[in-house]
Amino acid sequence: MTLSHRIQAKKQQLEEELQKSKIFLDSAPEGALICQKTPHGVKWMQRQETKDSEMSRKRTYIPQKNKALAEQLALKKYHKYKIQEINEELKALNAYLKYHKENPSKMTLKILNTTGFQELLQPVISPLSEELNQWMYDSYEQNPLYPEQRNIKTLSGQNVRSKSESLIAMKLTEFQVPFRYEAKLCLEDRIYYPDFSLRHPETGNLFYWEHFGLMDNPAYAEKAFAKIGTYIRHEIFPFTNLLMTFESKANPLDIEQVEELIRYYFT
Repeated sequence: MTLSHRIQAKKQQLEEELQKSKIFLDSAPEGALICQKTPHGVKWMQRQETKDSEMSRKRTYIPQKNKALAEQLALKKYHKYKIQEINEELKALNAYLKYHKENPSKMTLKILNTTGFQELLQPVISPLSEELNQWMYDSYEQNPLYPEQRNIKTLSGQNVRSKSESLIAMKLTEFQVPFRYEAKLCLEDRIYYPDFSLRHPETGNLFYWEHFGLMDNPAYAEKAFAKIGTYIRHEIFPFTNLLMTFESKANPLDIEQVEELIRYYFT
C-alpha cells in the first residue's frame, strides 16, 4: 500500500471516528462536568447555563448513585477534545494529499520523458500495485466443489460462500490488499483451497487466510486443526504468513478483529 493509500485509509478511519463522536455529543446530557477535590475524595458537579437575566451558570451536585451521569459528562468532554484533534489531523492529511496531487515527482517525470529510459526503467518505476492488481484478476484454478454455494457477491466482484467471508473480503478490499478466493494450493500431493490467498501491497509477499466458521462442531474442528498442522509442515506458519479467524454460534466473527489483523500485517 502506497503512502497516499495509507493516508486515504487513515482519513476514512478518522472520519468514521469523527462521526461517532458527533453522534455521541448529539445525545449527551446537557452541561459540563466539574470535579472538585474534597478531604473525602472528589465531588462531581453538573454545570449548566441558566437563561435568567444575567445568563448565570448553575451547578448541581451529582451523587454517587448517579455516577452514570458523571461518566456521560466526562465522555462528553473527551469527545469534544477528540473532535478537535481529529479535525487537526484531517487538516494535515488533506494538505499532504493536495500537495501530492499538485506536485508529482519531478525526477520521475524527467526520466520518463527522456528517450529510451522509460522502457529500461519500467521494472523500477512501474508500481508493484499494477502487477498485484493483475495477479488478483487473472484467471486461476478455484475450488470446483459446490460452486452454487458461492452466492454472496463482494465489493471486489468475487463470490464467496458465507457472510463472514464477505466481511473479510470487504475489509481486504477497503485496505487494498489483493487476494484470491479459494485458489488452488498443492501440499503433500494433496490439493487445498485456502479461503483467501493474499499478496502484501508493498512487498508482494504471499499470505494465506483461513476462516474456520464451525468450531463448535467437533468433526469440523478436528479437520481444521489437521489442516493447520499441514500448513505448518510446509512452513506456512500461524502469525507469520498464515492468518486465521475462528467462529462458533456463541462467538461470531468480530469485524474489528478482522480489521486489526489487516492493519497489523499489511499497513
